[in-house]
Amino acid sequence: FLDSFAGIVPEVEAFTLRYSALAEKRKLRDEMNTSDRERAEKAELLAFAVEEIRASKLSVNEEEELALEEQRLSQYEKLFGVMDQLSESLSGQDGGVLLLKRARASLESASGIDASLSSLLARLETSYYEIEDIADSVRQYRDGLSFDPARLEFIEERLSLIYRLKKKYGPSVSAILDYASQAETQLEQLAGWENNRAKIDTDIAELEKAVYHAGSLLSAKRKKAATEP
Repeated sequence: FLDSFAGIVPEVEAFTLRYSALAEKRKLRDEMNTSDRERAEKAELLAFAVEEIRASKLSVNEEEELALEEQRLSQYEKLFGVMDQLSESLSGQDGGVLLLKRARASLESASGIDASLSSLLARLETSYYEIEDIADSVRQYRDGLSFDPARLEFIEERLSLIYRLKKKYGPSVSAILDYASQAETQLEQLAGWENNRAKIDTDIAELEKAVYHAGSLLSAKRKKAATEP
């Protein structure tokens, strides 16, 4: 309330941002002020992680796509049997397409006697062509099914690799790739830590001055607002 009364809300928000930036810089400097041995050990671990992740050549949607393909291949016999039965139900001798074709012929004959049946005939023809198209799609899908044990083995090994990487680096492929990017950034920082630390020290000094100056001004304005009637 006092900040609002004093009309310094935007200044307070700007001060908060500066202070947060200062805290982040101090945290980064503390992380960099480790021993040479600790830096070397950390760099080694980061380099190993980057190499392992990059060598895996992951793609963002790979796990989901492989899981779907693995499910199709591992249940190939069941899937083929279902689609074969469905194709027979649609395209077989007593299937839906033939039955609809006969029904269409009958209704076409009837509409020649009673023209009021023409709209019903049009609906039946639409249904017939739609079912015929579905039957063709089902047959093509069934005929395109094949079982490839080598491909199934590759997919299972790939999914196993992704599972191991998820346990080490993150809950998803995206998280794993983000981890690698962050690790590469940290490696760059560790490689040039002396120059980086000197720059960070300079940034911290400038931010400390700015925070102190802004804090003093805010304090003075608050005191003034508090004394005003």
